[in-house]
Amino acid sequence: MAINQGSNFFSPVTSTLGVAFTDENKLALFAKCTGAPPTTAATFQHGALMIRTDSGSGNPALYENTGTTAVPVWNLVGAISAGEITLAQYRFLEGNGSGVAAASDNIRGASGLNGISVGDGTATGTIQSEGNFNLELKSGNATTGSIRIVDGANGDIEIRPNGTGQLSVVSAVAGGGAVVGAVLDLFHDDVSLAATDIPGRVSFRGKDDGDNETEWGRIDAVITNVTDTSEEADLIFYTIKGGSEGSQALLFDTSTNTLDVGDGSNIAVVSSNGSQDLRLETGNATTGTITIIDGADGNIQITPNGSGTVEILGSGGLGVAAQSVTPNNDSGSASTINPGVTAVDVQAVTTDANDWIVLPSLSSVPVGHTIKIACNAGTNFEMRTPSTSGELINTVDSDGTQEYLCTDTEVITITKVSNADGWVATAQTALGSIATAVVPD
Repeated sequence: MAINQGSNFFSPVTSTLGVAFTDENKLALFAKCTGAPPTTAATFQHGALMIRTDSGSGNPALYENTGTTAVPVWNLVGAISAGEITLAQYRFLEGNGSGVAAASDNIRGASGLNGISVGDGTATGTIQSEGNFNLELKSGNATTGSIRIVDGANGDIEIRPNGTGQLSVVSAVAGGGAVVGAVLDLFHDDVSLAATDIPGRVSFRGKDDGDNETEWGRIDAVITNVTDTSEEADLIFYTIKGGSEGSQALLFDTSTNTLDVGDGSNIAVVSSNGSQDLRLETGNATTGTITIIDGADGNIQITPNGSGTVEILGSGGLGVAAQSVTPNNDSGSASTINPGVTAVDVQAVTTDANDWIVLPSLSSVPVGHTIKIACNAGTNFEMRTPSTSGELINTVDSDGTQEYLCTDTEVITITKVSNADGWVATAQTALGSIATAVVPD
């Protein structure tokens, strides 16, 4: 709708230029044009405004003469030009020391991150609260929004309280049974993890008296199996020892359900704190068993300190390592006494009285090791040392060329003298008397 009221102050100068106001020197102060604003000398005052009426919908239309009367220069109002405040994309205005608004070098929008960046790029950027008040970072979602602190690219993230301040992880989750409170989640976001990789580490660091930064201890989670649905890992505790960081102290091995103690180079000790007892208990009140086994060909020693004694208490009494063997003519596992066994029950012979049982190797048992053999085979049988061993029974090589005769119903007691001297064997009859000494033949 055309407006029929109002005043038309524009006087045509050319077909594309109209002037509304001039100054005392008849220089235009306010004008309108079509096409590019004209640059005719001695026509426009410095600071004159020009409306371009054909700029098109959505395009800027107001220009200012930032040049001179002799050489007009038309710049869009708000456009960046010499002498004006320049504000690049993602920048903020900040009051400077003179009280003038200027583009801030300390805070700016972070391109592509929907966020802000702090600092001028030449020194540490700092976000702090004003005065003695807390600084809080909050997500905008009351239930599911998370706060994440992420390094830019391969940088470290350090949280350093000042003075005596402490780092606290606080959870406000209400209790009520099996509720998990504060959680420290160390997550390695990588699908190419392999065995021996460490997805998370907790390191305890500080300075020694030489002002050297030192790792006093750490906890590693070490992957042992990355197969989906079969994942396994060890949890290893390290301490510093003799100035050497990373000495293993404890290892929880999930594949074997074992707890390894020590660094592998020195005696490992498990002790109670102070003068209290140390107890090993099974989790089952009735059928659980505690087994102490040497790793491989090692000894098990129980040594009380001072005047202490070894006590074995329980309604079941003292148990011994027992085994049943069956005499045969093949020196197989069924007829061989295992190392550590001290009580042997001999079953019925496989064929006849020429069948035999086999003693453990002398090197597999300690000096003084004694075995009680109950001859319940229903007939006599023989006893040998391991084939081609050259080991002795009652001073005679008994690895097959000679054998010790075992008489049915007797109980044989055989003891290791040494690796060189072999075994000494004696027998008791069913009446309890000492039987005649047997010389292997």
